[in-house]
Amino acid sequence: MARASFIVSKAIEKPKPSDTPSLIDTVIVVHNPTSPVGQSASTTLTSAFQQKGFSLCINYSWQALPEVDAEACEGTMYVVLDSANSSVLEHPTKEMFNRYQNLFINCHNLIWISFQEAGGLNEGSIKGLAGGLARVVRRENGGVKLITIDVRNVLSTEDDVNQFVRKVQDVALQLLAPDVSNRATVDEEFALDGDKLLIPRAYADKKFNNWTDLVNGRSNLSLQPFKNPALPLRMEVGTPGLLSSIHFVHDTDASSPLGGEQIQIDSKAFGVNFSDIRCALGQLQNGTFMGECAGVVTAVGSGEFVRRTYKVGDRVVGMHAQPFASYSLLNGYDAHVLPDNMSFADAASMQVVFTTVYYSFVNIAYLEAGQSVLVHYGSGGVGQAAIQLARHFGAEIFVTVGSEEKKQFLLDHFNLPESHILSSRASPRDLKRHLLRLTQNKGVNVVLNSASGEMLAESWHCVASFGFHIELGKTDIDKNTHISMAPFKRNATFSSVDLVTIAKERPKVFYNVLDKTIALFAKGVLKPVYPLNKFPIDQLESAFRLVSERKHIGKVVLDCEHKEKVLAVLPAPAPTKLRSEGTYIIAGGLGAIGRMLVTHLASLHAGHIITLSRGDLADEERLPWQAEIAKLGAKLHVLTCDITDASSVQKVAEYCRHSLPPVRGIFHAGMVLRVRTCRFSRPVLNAHMCYIHADHDNRIARWPR
Repeated sequence: MARASFIVSKAIEKPKPSDTPSLIDTVIVVHNPTSPVGQSASTTLTSAFQQKGFSLCINYSWQALPEVDAEACEGTMYVVLDSANSSVLEHPTKEMFNRYQNLFINCHNLIWISFQEAGGLNEGSIKGLAGGLARVVRRENGGVKLITIDVRNVLSTEDDVNQFVRKVQDVALQLLAPDVSNRATVDEEFALDGDKLLIPRAYADKKFNNWTDLVNGRSNLSLQPFKNPALPLRMEVGTPGLLSSIHFVHDTDASSPLGGEQIQIDSKAFGVNFSDIRCALGQLQNGTFMGECAGVVTAVGSGEFVRRTYKVGDRVVGMHAQPFASYSLLNGYDAHVLPDNMSFADAASMQVVFTTVYYSFVNIAYLEAGQSVLVHYGSGGVGQAAIQLARHFGAEIFVTVGSEEKKQFLLDHFNLPESHILSSRASPRDLKRHLLRLTQNKGVNVVLNSASGEMLAESWHCVASFGFHIELGKTDIDKNTHISMAPFKRNATFSSVDLVTIAKERPKVFYNVLDKTIALFAKGVLKPVYPLNKFPIDQLESAFRLVSERKHIGKVVLDCEHKEKVLAVLPAPAPTKLRSEGTYIIAGGLGAIGRMLVTHLASLHAGHIITLSRGDLADEERLPWQAEIAKLGAKLHVLTCDITDASSVQKVAEYCRHSLPPVRGIFHAGMVLRVRTCRFSRPVLNAHMCYIHADHDNRIARWPR
């Protein structure tokens, strides 16, 4: 069947007539005659626009400015030069207010330029009036193209004025172009700093946002030094089952008082065990991390045993610490002083595997020379420890491995007979038949098992008469798997070894096993597991993934002797606590925000709280409120005060000075709403607010602004 193809298209739309206004042909510059710079700049600016070819350029003072006709001024651009030293926006007369109200309502193109001829911060704040007013006008009058320019530099010389005029002219021609696509920018607020035209942009205040996240318990992960005495850390799994959710959190235990038999260490290295991985993955019922670590003692508890055994500065190994904590707390019976020739990394690799095997062989199986053992996964940490200890006790050794690489490793490093290295990937029944053939159908005296399922069941049948099956794994125990009873006919013993339980319930037994194990290291009988797969602490997730894949040989160790940084959730800052001997004033304290602030200050232990408002509260409303605040430990004073009246504020100041503790803080929560559109607004004259503050002698003074 033939294929056909075709293209579908539509006709090109004809451009619509432009809705943009006609080109501007008239420029009117408006200035305040009380401003010398404004007068000079207006004259120069008018001449400059004339030279650009505008048909009409006129310079007006505010008093001489004709009333603006909305229909007649469509092609007119108004440029207002407003000096902060004599701004028409500050304390305007009714006549002046009506003039610029008429301009805002009726003009189509307006550039309002705010500058200052002298002064400092106060004049700078006055220039901000234009920006606020312009935002209101734009919202209410969509027909006006209103642009504000804040001149940052003080205009004091003729050169300043000439440079200012050139820049304003260039900006005006760009910003008021009739076609928006031809405009340099669509912004409406600008600042002129020298020869640079700046536009306002809001950037996130990361420092403040992080602080608010901390206060509200929404802290994000951030890189923090792993070793910081002011912020001890420990590992935490955000979501069990997701190794990518591993991070660190504040270890509050590190700053807790030591228990009688505890020691604290500055952690230098950590051992990673398969049970740690299963715990992180949520595969262990009520599982805990092994907490295997090595470091230097920094504090010793008050107990007799730890006082006798440890001192500050000792190099020690231990377990059952907070998981991967920078400053670990250990029970003294779970730790031991290291031989001088053992590194921290070697120490962190040996405790769990060697004490587990020693306890299994000596305390459970009573292993003797001439007996035989089967060790599953012989190239791992437990496997290597079992090979060394079994050889030390004179036992015959059989092992299983999962790959040719691991088999070759055992041949090269432990010189085991090749016939005694079996494949863990073979079927469990084939492995049993092979092992029984090698032992003349007797089986082995000890099976050290960490396999699960059918391999466990068949290994149990490999135990010789009076032999021991020692279960190290947890999978079948958690599943409550049943086992065959047949081997019990041979007086075989099935045991489980859980190092955590031993250390918790028989601490002296555990310490004795650890002591004898380390003594063998000190004599050179035992060697650390090889190879050590070392990872820095900031690659903890990678270390966990390597162990979870079960493809490595030896033991995985985390090193933290350097200045690594890890992803951590910072703790919330300590709650603010105000002074009970202080007074805190809230202007507008009877409003909703003010009332909430009163309660908040009282909860922060403020001693005295004053609310200022022009209105007063009736006793039936005031007294219950004061009683409620008193329950929080503060005394509430509800005072009548008009904060725009200096004499009223002075009375409050006198009351504070003679009757209350020093003022420690002032909050302004007062507001008066007079909402009108620009068209119907009326000028508000002589607005004045007085503030009160505490001077250096903790006295109250009036501060008018």
